[in-house]
Amino acid sequence: MWTCERRNDGNKKGYVKKCNNWRSDSGGYRCNNRCCIADEPRYARKKIARLLDLGNQYLLDLDYEQAIASYDEVLSIEPQNEQAVEGEVNAYLAWSEALIAEGDFDRAAEVLQTGYEKLGDERLQTAASAVAAKKSLENERARLQTVAEDIAEL
Repeated sequence: MWTCERRNDGNKKGYVKKCNNWRSDSGGYRCNNRCCIADEPRYARKKIARLLDLGNQYLLDLDYEQAIASYDEVLSIEPQNEQAVEGEVNAYLAWSEALIAEGDFDRAAEVLQTGYEKLGDERLQTAASAVAAKKSLENERARLQTVAEDIAEL
């Protein structure tokens, strides 16, 4: 099915007109322009497959923001795509792990919370709780190290 803002009233098939490049043929109205053809289901499947591959490659390249953007685009086309949801969850988790390795616990928790709000996946919420606990432990370790150094000076 075509998608767009205005309906072509002369079209009995119920397709939606996307541009001014439509022509009539034996199968109904078709567009010669790629803007309309790209919305057909078979092209959508190809686009989804390409975006999933791209998201996976970004994830392998540790480019988490681009991976998330690719998976988001898949979800905008097909909201229940399990591969895209799984890929995006993995991207958020990997990004937070990279931030934790850098010592940026606040940003890691923020990234996980953003992912949870967008996707509703419990793994992200659990990971955010773990990051908060890790941050508390790290703060306590630093405090104890300071106390130990103060005692050693005495």
